[in-house]
Amino acid sequence: MKEKIGNTWKRPQMKTFKFKKLLRAEITFDKDIAKRLCKFDYYRAQDKNMKMYEYLENEKRRLSTPKTSLISELIIKWKTMGDTFKSPVGKILLGIYNKNKKAAQESKIAMNTNIIDIISKPEALLLAYRAIKGNKGALTKASILPKHKIDQMTEDQKTLYAQSITFPDKFSLHDVYLAAELIKKGLYPCGSSSRVYVPKPGAKGKQRPITIPPFMDKVVQKAICLILEAIYEPYFEKLNRSFGFRPNKGVHDAITAFKTYYTQGMRNAIEGDVEKAFDSVIKKILLKIMSKRIQDRKFLKLMEDRLNYEYVEIVDGKEIRHTPEIGIPQGGIDSPYLFNIYMNELDEYIE
Repeated sequence: MKEKIGNTWKRPQMKTFKFKKLLRAEITFDKDIAKRLCKFDYYRAQDKNMKMYEYLENEKRRLSTPKTSLISELIIKWKTMGDTFKSPVGKILLGIYNKNKKAAQESKIAMNTNIIDIISKPEALLLAYRAIKGNKGALTKASILPKHKIDQMTEDQKTLYAQSITFPDKFSLHDVYLAAELIKKGLYPCGSSSRVYVPKPGAKGKQRPITIPPFMDKVVQKAICLILEAIYEPYFEKLNRSFGFRPNKGVHDAITAFKTYYTQGMRNAIEGDVEKAFDSVIKKILLKIMSKRIQDRKFLKLMEDRLNYEYVEIVDGKEIRHTPEIGIPQGGIDSPYLFNIYMNELDEYIE
């Protein structure tokens, strides 16, 4: 505001502001990639459902099965149980987590045994199936093993493998029990994956490889991931330096941690990228790292078989098979968490 002095008006002295330069992302916007990453199909389905809401509700009533007294009793029973029912496998995983949490708080390392007995439980595989069955790409088929490898399988292995290369809608309890039995015996038949290439977000013109395993392999990998999270999360949480590929963690958690007083006033960040990160993992070192906290020969053998994966890619119309000496497949359900375990050694070294 102006200030009046006598018959004149004096303009107050204005403050000068210094504007800091802001760092800006250099990612090129790509409309095709943005469309692919948006859930257009989901929103279209939602719009269609809203328009057909009245019709769908009438059809539900018309086609619904009348409740019998038995069904009504079962519904009442499950409702009254509430939170009193606890999953046996869930209780086991929680026990493993608490055991490792106590060790992490005391700066010790807990040894975990009998892991294969947990993964080979049918309920563990069903939990894994439930977690991944709705994933985008769950219906994508993998490649088929060469005939000479299939001929070397037992009858049970052939039966399970034949089912593992089909779609999830042919998944049955028989497959679950058969897979559990073969895992326990150390005879689970890992299949052959397909290698495809998709556009790399933020890097126009570049592609990244995605390796797609058979559906049953995905289920087993998810079960493995559930175990590894129960073992390693307490140690990751104590260090609090890793936020990618972890349950309930993400970019916003990293930003929050970066801005807290734990950084001792440091406010600069260095952005880096490990080129071909997953492809550079040395399998023997990863298994050695895991053996520091896992004493289960059968489980480590399962992990060795899982890491010695084969994939097929199409080059000039021809199938070419690869069995990489190093690396873990980008596209495996457990691969991101295995990479976290591998890189945690660097986090601990820097700390």
